[in-house]
This record gives sequence, structure tokens and C-alpha cells, in this order.
Amino acid sequence: MRNGIYLIWLLMLAFPLSNLTIAGTFTVTNTLDGIGGSFRWAVEQANTVIGPDTILFAIPTSDPRYDPELGVWTIRAGSFSYSLSGDDGTFIDGLSQRDFVGGDPNPLGPEIQITGPESNMSEIAISRTNDITIRGLCANGFGGVIISISGRPPEYGGPISNIRVTGCYLGVDPTGTECGCQSSSGILASWVLGLRIGGDAPEERNVIACASSDNLGLGHCGNVEIVNNLMGTDRTGTVRLANSSHSGVTISNTIGPVLFRDNVVGDGYFNLVLISHTECDSGQVTFINNRVGEGLDGTPMGASRSIDVGYSPGHLFKENIIAHSHSSSGIRLRGDITDYVTITRNSIYDDGGLGINLQNSGIENNNGVDWADGIYGPGVNEEIDTPLCESLVTDASCDRTTAYFRCMRNCVVEVFIGYPVTWAHCSEWGYDKVYSGKTYLGDAEEVVQGPVWSTYRFTISPALAPGTLLTCTATNQNGSTSEFGCSCQVPVSGESAIGCIPEGYAFEASAPNRGRNGIDLRYRIPEPTLVRIRVYDIAGHQVADIEDGPAQAGRHTVLWKPRRKNGTRLPSGTYLVRLTTDRFVATREVVLVR
Repeated sequence: MRNGIYLIWLLMLAFPLSNLTIAGTFTVTNTLDGIGGSFRWAVEQANTVIGPDTILFAIPTSDPRYDPELGVWTIRAGSFSYSLSGDDGTFIDGLSQRDFVGGDPNPLGPEIQITGPESNMSEIAISRTNDITIRGLCANGFGGVIISISGRPPEYGGPISNIRVTGCYLGVDPTGTECGCQSSSGILASWVLGLRIGGDAPEERNVIACASSDNLGLGHCGNVEIVNNLMGTDRTGTVRLANSSHSGVTISNTIGPVLFRDNVVGDGYFNLVLISHTECDSGQVTFINNRVGEGLDGTPMGASRSIDVGYSPGHLFKENIIAHSHSSSGIRLRGDITDYVTITRNSIYDDGGLGINLQNSGIENNNGVDWADGIYGPGVNEEIDTPLCESLVTDASCDRTTAYFRCMRNCVVEVFIGYPVTWAHCSEWGYDKVYSGKTYLGDAEEVVQGPVWSTYRFTISPALAPGTLLTCTATNQNGSTSEFGCSCQVPVSGESAIGCIPEGYAFEASAPNRGRNGIDLRYRIPEPTLVRIRVYDIAGHQVADIEDGPAQAGRHTVLWKPRRKNGTRLPSGTYLVRLTTDRFVATREVVLVR
């Protein structure tokens, strides 16, 4: 009992009875600033109470700042920020205005618009408080950040947590089709552990665009979910609303996991998405099913570069569309600690540079494609080598296309329909160009494992159309993904692509001879092997030894000048030419005419 009285005494000292208010609901009833019933008054009241509070809107249609054509009430902010601080648990519900008037006055977006004074650095500021939700507001025209969310480093009080922004239009007008008055950033958050922006339901999606800096910026944040937002586009996700001077989205110095899922990112000047510097082992970004540089209807948008990852390991990019960068890569990885970045099953195409660029200065050639040396190194993403597309064969009878790839052992090799990058060529002599991967087809199977290089096979049915480009990536057991590998083009039915490894063994000879001085002998082998070619007369006596030694996989042509072992010319007649390998023997009859 004495302890209970002592606690009440402490509370009375901290909160005199004249100032002590229980948690409650505060209703905004006008569009003015600073008087009773205003939005600023409601925020200040919420800051003074103990415990959770709700701010509702119930502004009559007779208010002078109601626009009946738009169905929107506009609150013009004063010169000072709306500051939510010191007390946990405030819920600002802009959608409550619909409940007050009935129906949906603005079917294109929120009914409550808060317009800041563009010349002043005012903002909606959340600091030193937890459990804050902002829902269903349109805000624009703040000279600084529209919504600023800021905790502190651990030594100065620590991060804040459980902050949510949902169903808001930030930087755009209440219809979600045009830019409002310019702000520097849409949402800027620092030192937050527990942040959710957007949500799975359509009414939870935010539209964030038209910032002069970042539409969304995160620094020193973790346990973050950014889901189903439109950033840099209008409310339909099909029209780019451009105003950025830096990056569309910046995520830096993460201190915990970040989930970035189902978003559209359509605007940024240098980068659409910039991810840099991870401060802890759990600070990885999981980037799934987003559209970066492309609208919901496929409209090209974009920036100089789509995604840039620097000095930040361990992220996952999966099943995204990453396209239409103006002058550089789809995804660029840089910095010697940027390892274990997995890039899987994405559609990466129509970029000004390589689809995936592991930017290792001094290690790669001028096109950015790493030399295939079979060695993991200290550079970007462990310097994992690009796989090489070595064979494409279409089998008409089985209606299938089979591809063979050379890659480092124990990798996941993902096969894509390529998108041309005409200027990029392979660092490996004798191979075709490099192509980005637009359409993921499946994974290749490791069929022959060598000490360094393995052979991978991929079969698809029905057969791919002649002229289709195939490329692939490799991801090793540590999760590091390569650049797109050197490409092959699907040949016509029944043929192997030029310079590629055939599907099986074959041996043929031209007959009668090519002119009088030689006969073409052509053979195809799908793997390196010892090859012997010998000539016999009709009685079975060996008369010539054409080839005896190792041969690489591929197509080969040998010109045999019909002479005996001692160099004398063979007479006209019928001869038998036999090719022998470890797994294949074939004999062909040739007719020599003098």
C-alpha cells in the first residue's frame, strides 16, 4: 500500500493535476492552424497525455477550404513543424473524414490535404516516441521533408520503434496525378527499429513522388517493411512523376533486416535505388517482386542506373523487373566487401550497360565482364566467374532445345532469354556477346563435374524459336551471383550453333572428293576426348594416319590430302575412314577420283 501511494506521489510531481489528461480522442474540426479544433491543436494535445491517442477528422463541408469538386479539405500549415514526440501511441486517421461526411468524397485519394509553406523547412516530425501510425493523408509543399522519423543512436537514447505510414499521398496532389508543391524528401527515417511503409491491401498503398532529393530515405534502420508502394509515379503506377535530383530510394547503414516487396520505383536521377553500407550481420535487404524503372503497365521509366549496391554484403534480389536505365547498369555491385549478394529469377533488360555489373576496377575488361579464371577472389561478389553458353541444339523430332554451359562447379546456373546489349562482348575468346536476361526459363543441371569447371545442361520443350538468345548467371554456394554470361543463339532445327558444343557425336566425309587434292572430314564431339582418324583400303590395310591426339568439344573439320604414310599419293578408288574416341566409333566410305 505504501508503495502504491509513493508511485501516485511521483506521478503528481511529474504531471501536476492542472496538466494531467488521460489518453483520448482529439478531433480536427477546421482547416486553420494553431487554434482549437485545428490539426496542430490535436497534435499538441496528443503530446500532453499519457498513453495512446487517436486524432480524427470531422471538418464540415461549410469550411472555406473545402473543395467540393475534388472532395478535399486543405489544411495550410504554419511555419513550424507538426511534432509528435514524448508520448507513445498516436494514431492519425485521415480516413475518418469519410466516416464523418459519409461516402467517399475523393475516390481518387485522401480527403485531407496538408500543404506546408514551401519556403520553410517545416515537416511532420516523429521523434523520441514509439507506436505512431499515420493513415490516409495527402501532404505536400513542405520545404523540407514531408514526414521525418528520427530516433537516436544507442548512446543517446536509442532508436524508436513501431512506426507506420499507410494509405498516404506524399508530394503529389489529392488526385495522385500531379506533383504538389516541391518538398526535399517524401519520407526520411533514421534510427528506427520497427518501421512499416505501405501494406498489402490496396488502401494501404502509399504514393510518394516529386521530391527534390529522395522519395524515400532510410538510414540506420532495421526491422523495416516497405510493401506495395508507388514511388516516383502517379496513383496508377503507369505515369512517371519526376522531380528527383538524387536517388528514388536510398537505404544506407542498415542495423537490421529490410524487406522491400511489391513496390514500383519509377523516378530518380542518378539511381532508382541506392543501397550502401551495412552495419550488422542481420542488416540485409530482401528485395522481392518489385518493378524498378518500369510502370505497372510496362511503361519505361528509369534513371541513369536502376540499382546501385555499394560496400554492403548479403542482400537478396529475387523476381524483380529491373529495366530501362538510361546510361548504365541494371544492377551494379561495387566495393570489396560487397559479397554474397544473390540475384535470382529477375527480369533485367533494356539497360544502358550490363544487366549485372560486378564493378572491379583493374580486374575486369572495359565492358565490365570478368575474365573467367576459375578462382574465387577478394573482389566484388567473390569475383565469381560468368558462365559460358557453349552449345545450343534444337531437336525437331522431340520438339526441344538443349543448351550446354561451362561454369564453376557446384553453382546454380539460371537460364534466361537474353535481351541484346550490342556493344558488350565476351572476355573469353571465341564466344558470342553478353546479353541481359529478360525472361527466366529455369535452372540448368550439373551433368559433368570437373575439378574447376563443370558442364551444365538445360532442356526446354517446346523448342525455342530459331534466333532466340540465351544467357545465364551462376550463383555459388555462398550466395554470390555472377554477371550474365556469354550468349548463344538458337540455331535452326537439327543444327548446333556455330562455335558451340554439339549435343552428341557425329562423323561425316565429303564424297566424292573436294577437287582432286583433298577430302573434307567433319566430326562433332560433345566433350574433350582423344580422337584418332585412320584410313584403310578396301582390303582393310591401314594406309594413312590423319589425326591422333586430344581434341576439344565442338565442331571440327580436317582436310585430308590423300597420301600414304610415306607421303606418296594414293590412287583412285574406294577407301574407309574411321574415327575413334573413348565413347564413339564411326566409319565412312569415301571415293577418291584422280
